[in-house]
Amino acid sequence: MLFRSYQYLANCHSRLGNKYYQYVSLVKSLGQAKSCKDSTILSSCYNNFGVYYGSEGTKNLRRSLFYFRKALDYTSDSDISNKSRFLTNLGAIYEDLNARQKAQTIYLEVWNKYSDQLNAEKNFNLTSNLGSLYLVNGDLKRATFFYQKAYEKFNELPEKSSADFSIYYNLSELESMKGNMGKSREYLKTYIDLQEKDRKS
Repeated sequence: MLFRSYQYLANCHSRLGNKYYQYVSLVKSLGQAKSCKDSTILSSCYNNFGVYYGSEGTKNLRRSLFYFRKALDYTSDSDISNKSRFLTNLGAIYEDLNARQKAQTIYLEVWNKYSDQLNAEKNFNLTSNLGSLYLVNGDLKRATFFYQKAYEKFNELPEKSSADFSIYYNLSELESMKGNMGKSREYLKTYIDLQEKDRKS
C-alpha cells in the first residue's frame, strides 16, 4: 500500500538525517492511513509520529506523548506485539518527563500482561527500566527482583551492545546501596572490562 511506501521513505530520511522530509513523508503516510480507515495502520502511523517527536533534533515530549496515546487508542488488546511496544514507548516518554510513577505503572502493566510474550531484548529493556525506577525510589527488594530478571535476559541476548552492559553497572549500584561492597566492586569491574573490550574491538 501507498502508506507503507511513505513510511519507508520516512525511515530513509530519518537515517539520512533529513528531518523535514521525514516529517513530510510521515504526514503523507498518515493521510493515506486515514483514507483506508484501518485501525492497525493508523496505530502504526501515530506511533511513528510519537517516535519522531521523541527523537533528538525534533524532540517535543508533549507531542510525542499525544501521538503514543493516539496509537494506543487504535490498538486492540489482542494485538500484543504493538500494544506492548506502544505502551513501552509511552512509558519512556513519561520517564523523560520525570513522571516516574506513571512510567512505572505503565511498565508494570506491560510486565504483568505481556512479559511471557516479549522477546529477550524487549524483556531485558523492560525489566532494566523497572529495576532502575525502583532503585531511584529506594525500593531495593523490587529493584533486586527486576534487575535479576534483566540479568537473566541479558544472558539470552543473541547480540549484546555497549548499552546492554549497563546491567552490570546497575547491579553494582544496587549492591552498593545494600551495603555489599564486594559484590558491587565485582559487578563494576565486569562492566569496565566489557566496555574496554567493546571500545577496542
